[in-house]
Amino acid sequence: MINKNLILLELMNCAITPLGCEFLTKALDPSVGPSLQVLKLDYNPEIGDSGIAILAECLRKNKVLTMVSLAYCGITALGAESLFTVLIYQCSQIELINLSGNQFKNEGIMPIFRGLAAAKSLVKAQLCDCGWEDCEEVVQAMKISFT
Repeated sequence: MINKNLILLELMNCAITPLGCEFLTKALDPSVGPSLQVLKLDYNPEIGDSGIAILAECLRKNKVLTMVSLAYCGITALGAESLFTVLIYQCSQIELINLSGNQFKNEGIMPIFRGLAAAKSLVKAQLCDCGWEDCEEVVQAMKISFT
């Protein structure tokens, strides 16, 4: 049974795998009615692109989370597409997202910036150490996301 009073879940450096992400989606399912507002899964590099694809299915439906931290979770450009679908969700209440340390490179940072431009509630995004460079295409995408 899920504690419906739980507002913060912090599972940092817990060796969470894509299978663990499947279990987490059950805890985050909005139909269950939990009040979880903060999810921190930092330093779980085994999550990777497969795990974020699983989590994104649930995060796209969640109208309660205000902060999601996935720093150093082994997400690459492939997983960035899943994150894009979370960021553009119109009913999202996510105000802060930390994606630092995921090696998106230029290819992956582009959908992230497109998602940031569409995000309605987002006020802070952390994208440190993500392996992207300031080429013209990335700079333009960044400008669009901040206008």
